[in-house]
Amino acid sequence: MKTLLLNSHSWLRWIYLALALIVIVRSVRGWRMAMPFTSTDNKYSLFYMITADLMFLLGMLQYWVYFYPDVMKGRLMGDIMKDASIRVIGIEHISLMTLAWVFVHIARIKSKKATSDNLKHKHLFIWSAAALLFVLAAIPWARPLFRF
Repeated sequence: MKTLLLNSHSWLRWIYLALALIVIVRSVRGWRMAMPFTSTDNKYSLFYMITADLMFLLGMLQYWVYFYPDVMKGRLMGDIMKDASIRVIGIEHISLMTLAWVFVHIARIKSKKATSDNLKHKHLFIWSAAALLFVLAAIPWARPLFRF
């Protein structure tokens, strides 16, 4: 089960990144060129949010079921912060990814509530780009990019 969760989380990252890029490119283009906010834009942002939710769920399951009890439980925070391999996943990755997940939801909510198409594109771009920056900063690039 642990391997299935890790592999699913790892492979789903590529779908998430692709959707993030699509949403960001479509929204910046729509914002700058004053294009209408179409049902396609809405669907991409919805799929982007759903993918973020799945990633968050898989990540939280891994963290609380496997990582926390095996690695972090009973350790002092000072010891965790001194060990880079534990700190990266146990503190930095989970914190930045949680913020990214929140930003994806803010992007979706603000774009849905905006009164004009231009504002919908603008909000979607700004918050999605912020989320993507957090994700790129938090991905453990030293680990395998493709798991089997």
